[in-house]
Amino acid sequence: MKTIKIGRKTHEIKKGDYILFNQACYQFCAGDNRGLKMEGYTKCTSLVMPKSRLKEIDFNNMKKVEVGNKEERTLLIRWYF
Repeated sequence: MKTIKIGRKTHEIKKGDYILFNQACYQFCAGDNRGLKMEGYTKCTSLVMPKSRLKEIDFNNMKKVEVGNKEERTLLIRWYF
């Protein structure tokens, strides 16, 4: 997988990019702090992913990192490309 389409734009997947699950939604995050979307003068480095896009991603071939504690509800799960 070289690109990912979120909304109307197609974004190139680069080294360090990851998918973040924060117990509420999945987000595609830029690992090198590049702007994925501009809203006025603010750049967004993460985009919310639709569930239809998640079905196309093979999570088994990605590196999984868990940070936080599940009991304290601070668990964040990252899958690196």
